[in-house]
Amino acid sequence: MPEFYAGESKTARVTMRNPTNKFFSYTGALIIGLPEVARAEAAFSVPALGEKEVSFPIAMPSTAGTYPVYLYV
Repeated sequence: MPEFYAGESKTARVTMRNPTNKFFSYTGALIIGLPEVARAEAAFSVPALGEKEVSFPIAMPSTAGTYPVYLYV
């Protein structure tokens, strides 16, 4: 399991796919911890039947620990 330092900047990358025949625009949020201790947001579009790699730059929480990570789109 990777370890990160408090406050260290990282970038999570997610491949988003659009299985429909329509172009869609999205807003996504990557959230660390519940209650939330860090958040990154990105607006992006995915073409019909296409895919796109989306980056979420985020700073690691200042308190050491193990945190769940959530992606909302």
